[in-house]
Amino acid sequence: MPTRLFAWMLLCLLPPAHAQQPRLQVAIDANNPPFMYADSSGRPAGLYAEQLQALARRSGIAISIETMPWKRALAYLERGSHGVAGIYSNPARQKRYLFSKPLYHEVLTVYGRKAAASPRYNNISSFNGRRVGVLSGWFYSDEFSQARDRGALQADEASRDAQNVEKLKLGRLDYLIGIRESIEPLLGGQLEALGVFATNPTYLALPRTAANQLLLQRINQALAPVNTP
Repeated sequence: MPTRLFAWMLLCLLPPAHAQQPRLQVAIDANNPPFMYADSSGRPAGLYAEQLQALARRSGIAISIETMPWKRALAYLERGSHGVAGIYSNPARQKRYLFSKPLYHEVLTVYGRKAAASPRYNNISSFNGRRVGVLSGWFYSDEFSQARDRGALQADEASRDAQNVEKLKLGRLDYLIGIRESIEPLLGGQLEALGVFATNPTYLALPRTAANQLLLQRINQALAPVNTP
């Protein structure tokens, strides 16, 4: 076979340049174990990191996972450079970003000190006049945001759950809201669950672009169904 013909046939077998594997940068919280965090070597770890790694294999999308403080992750999402995994949805975010099918359902629980004998959580009015520990940059519910904004409660922010747990143990908070799996290993016999605040689905959010709309179709096809607890 002539050399030129062989080279032409070989070239036809190569994938075109535009068929390169699509790539996606995704940020996760560096301080929210067991769901998302940086391990002792600084590598992404936790439930959402594992989900993203499996999603990359099933979808054929090269997903680069980066851990960082949650506020920075949200800023990168707003800037359009990264997607964010493990995020809650609300109407304002739905207008700005694209959302996948649910990744997981997180149970947000209200905790108090046993020694304080705090009343159980029934509804948002249970927090009236109280100091409530929350994570910086997190959205909990429209109702919570409205109560905070009108001064009905004091939302005391921390960058990680362990800081809120310590403040609650020291009596610097009246309550804290945390994900059940994150808080319960930290209770130390001093704290108790006082009710469920909400069960929130979590998502992968992407900047709203035409290219990401196509990626989202592949992502949703590859996502495994999630059971509600």
